[in-house]
Amino acid sequence: MFDGWKTGGHREEHLATGGIRIIYSRLGDTADDLIRKMLMQDGKERIVITSDRHISQHAWSAGAVPVPSDLFRIRLEQCGSQTGSEGCGKPEDDDDAMPQKGNARRPSKKDKALLRVLRKL
Repeated sequence: MFDGWKTGGHREEHLATGGIRIIYSRLGDTADDLIRKMLMQDGKERIVITSDRHISQHAWSAGAVPVPSDLFRIRLEQCGSQTGSEGCGKPEDDDDAMPQKGNARRPSKKDKALLRVLRKL
């Protein structure tokens, strides 16, 4: 999503390239507003790449799993450095990716959800 709040057109623009959907918000709308609206539209499980705390909280409440941008970048680098797609199904160092609080043998529900979606990427 790209923010057209100050400089966008009169309607949203949707583009698709390489399996990625790009949306430019219309004039007066923020990308954050569109993300919140998309998350509430259907019951699909979604993965939201964001470092915005408010979007992350909204994603959890809508049943989506937010992935921090820096963690997503690390995941892309891990997969990009490997030959083909072998080994990209599981993060190499789960312990380094997310510091644990409390009992290290029992990850929280949010940590489990995050690890599950990282395996999909």
